[in-house]
Amino acid sequence: MKLRNFDFTIRQKKMIKTDISRPDPVFITMILILALANSTRANQTIQATKKIDPVALSMEAPAKERSFKTLSNESKACIECHKEITPGIVNDWQQSEHAKQNVGCYECHRSQNINDPGAFKHNGFIIHVVVSPKDCSACHPRETKEFEESRHAVARQFIAGMPGLEVTRENTLFATMGDKITIRGCQACHGTVVNIGKDGKPTPDTWPNQGIGRINPDGSFGSCTACHTRHRFSIAEARKPETCANCHIGPDHPQYEIYMESKHGNIYATRGAHWDWNAPAGKWDILKTGVAPVCVTCHMDAGLPDMRTTHNLSANLSWALQAPLTYHYPDWQAKQAKMEEVCYHCHSTVWTQNYFKQADTTLTVYEDRYYKPVFDMKQKLVAEGKWPKTPFSTPVQFKFFEYWHHEGRRARFGAFMQGPDYELWHGFYELELDKIELLNQMQHMEEKK
Repeated sequence: MKLRNFDFTIRQKKMIKTDISRPDPVFITMILILALANSTRANQTIQATKKIDPVALSMEAPAKERSFKTLSNESKACIECHKEITPGIVNDWQQSEHAKQNVGCYECHRSQNINDPGAFKHNGFIIHVVVSPKDCSACHPRETKEFEESRHAVARQFIAGMPGLEVTRENTLFATMGDKITIRGCQACHGTVVNIGKDGKPTPDTWPNQGIGRINPDGSFGSCTACHTRHRFSIAEARKPETCANCHIGPDHPQYEIYMESKHGNIYATRGAHWDWNAPAGKWDILKTGVAPVCVTCHMDAGLPDMRTTHNLSANLSWALQAPLTYHYPDWQAKQAKMEEVCYHCHSTVWTQNYFKQADTTLTVYEDRYYKPVFDMKQKLVAEGKWPKTPFSTPVQFKFFEYWHHEGRRARFGAFMQGPDYELWHGFYELELDKIELLNQMQHMEEKK
């Protein structure tokens, strides 16, 4: 494996000191051979007794290896200081796979030069605080590329549309609530646009943040630590539904609660403690220990030995169940076929295909019986100039928002994820009640002159 220059320099420095203190003809011969074989390395040997300049070292290109033979001296310096200042971080990292592979603080936090976005000088080094998917891609290029293709990477645009992206209009509720509320609410999961102050450090109005659609100072989208919590980056933690529950929970997207009330969640809750969560990537076989999927099984093909795990969690999604009016994603037939392939590991063809047909039927009911009649009435009021022009300024506007954003989603998610309580009582039952209330309110609004 190719060694990093600064590691080689340190090792050669130690060799030279040994040579000076105890001359040995054999040792000198070895050094000469090495010099002839590689003049560059010989020059490094000559310079090895000089003091290492950490700022100059930070200008080097990012390491491409997935592991190193030794921990870099830069990372050792970080640890010596931070084990006193932030011992929790160091203790967590020491138990990580990164530590086992000698990937330390500096390998993730170093910047190429002081002009890089978010770069600043710190104890003789040039570093950045916000570690982005671009940084992670130095060792995890395939995972990063797959993540960039997922809807997770662009989660920020769902609450605050940005030019050039799919959604260009800011979510009106997000705008109504304001940044001071949403910074620890919507943006905690969807992500902030991290701004950098004059000192090169992230500003308090945008950082800290680990939202999965965060827009980073280097221009990349996303945050790997949303699922792989720093500084242990545990694969076992990322595989468990509780990690997904950090965001996929609550009245508007209760996927975790729905999963836990399903038969899949029932098996996980009663048997999951005995599953091999720490199996290496590519070798985890959930069928041998679990016989029930977790979130990453259905959405990442993880734990299935005959399918390759992907970090594009949108790859198997055929329907946009979160939208006011459900629609198919592009290439939805292939995506549904991929999801069905996951199901076939435990279910028959008839069972699987009939289940999806049942779920599809609930979507038709939601659209024709509930969403369209109320939406059409709302549009009629808009055309007549009788619908409030200021967003979220009247109770009827909030009620209509909750109608699809809360109850409509719960009904649809419950139908697809084996959550009968959420499909009916938290979903269609609430829709039935609110449909009557909304149409009555809208009828009164129309009758007003």
